[in-house]
Amino acid sequence: MNVIKGSFYIFFQSYKKRNLIFWTILLAIVLFSFFIVLTLVDGFTMYLMVSIPVYVFFGTIGSKWLTTTFSYFIRFGVSRMQYAGMTGLFFIVWSLVTALITAGLHQGIFFINKLMAIDSLMIFHPMYFMDPTLAFHSVFLFDFVILLFFLVSGLLINYIFFQFGMVGGYTFIGVMAFIPLLAIALKWYEPLFRFIGEQSFWSICSVIAVISLALYGIITIMMRRLSAIPV
Repeated sequence: MNVIKGSFYIFFQSYKKRNLIFWTILLAIVLFSFFIVLTLVDGFTMYLMVSIPVYVFFGTIGSKWLTTTFSYFIRFGVSRMQYAGMTGLFFIVWSLVTALITAGLHQGIFFINKLMAIDSLMIFHPMYFMDPTLAFHSVFLFDFVILLFFLVSGLLINYIFFQFGMVGGYTFIGVMAFIPLLAIALKWYEPLFRFIGEQSFWSICSVIAVISLALYGIITIMMRRLSAIPV
């Protein structure tokens, strides 16, 4: 238990400042959006994105995770498997807390819109394309699995750079970037979007969660031989 507490404290302190800056900027944007819609003339509609910037932020954090924390833990005698376990547990807790905050922020915006009779500030969220009436717990669950996915995906990219250097890292990114281009050229996106649109909310969340856990399992296995010093 002390190991878990100590690890969580170090992880939290490592990203405390970045979190504070990010959420300060995001909340400032939300407040500025309300100011805009209350002061501009009627007929102007503003779309506000809350979850998507958080997804990008988590992906960025994950892509620097090993670089920031791995060598420090190894230097103080923590095994690679202990580090992987603490990181995975922290990712889950951090994603849960952030998803709760994000879903709460959505509900707060909806409440203020209703209280002040504002109909010109619209919330943009990926799941609202499927169902604009999703309840709080559904938004929370989707944000949780997506945040976890972005953390793990970022960690995978960071592992490639950490283990194989700039050449290996950018080669991996190039291959990943080529796949969507190939999908567009071969028109794979049409049946893919149609297939996704036919799936239920719970199916989508389950698939994303399974992919995240599988990726993290692969990263954990590869981490057994990870050098303490990046290439």
